[in-house]
Amino acid sequence: MEGTPRRLPPPAEVSLLRTAREALTNAAKHAPGAPAELALSFEERCVRLTVTNPAPPSVPATAHTTGWAAPAASAGPGLTVREVEVLRLVARGLPNGEIAAALFIAETTVKTHVNNVFAKIGARNRA
Repeated sequence: MEGTPRRLPPPAEVSLLRTAREALTNAAKHAPGAPAELALSFEERCVRLTVTNPAPPSVPATAHTTGWAAPAASAGPGLTVREVEVLRLVARGLPNGEIAAALFIAETTVKTHVNNVFAKIGARNRA
C-alpha cells in the first residue's frame, strides 16, 4: 500500500473490491498456480489498484491498473478507470463483444461494467 489510506465512498469500495476479485479470478483462470500481486495506491485525487500476474511463457506479461477517481477528476461521477474505458467504447457504438476484445476482458465483465456505469450515471440503456 502506498500513500495515506482514507475512507472511500461505498461505491468506490465496491468497485475496487469487484475489480480485485475479477483480476484474481482471471489470474487463477489464465495463469493457474502463478503468484498474483495487488497494490493499492492512495493518490491525491484517486485510488489506484494495480494487479500483476506473471503470464505463461507463451504470453507476454502485462500489468493491469485500475482505480477510482474522485468526482472532481476526469473519470466522471465516481467511475473507475475501467468503467470510463468501457463507457468511451460504448459511446463509439461498439457492442459488448467488441469492447471485450478491445479490452481483453470477458463479455460478461463488459456487461457488469456497463450496468455499473448506467447505475452511477442514472442511465437505463445505450440510447
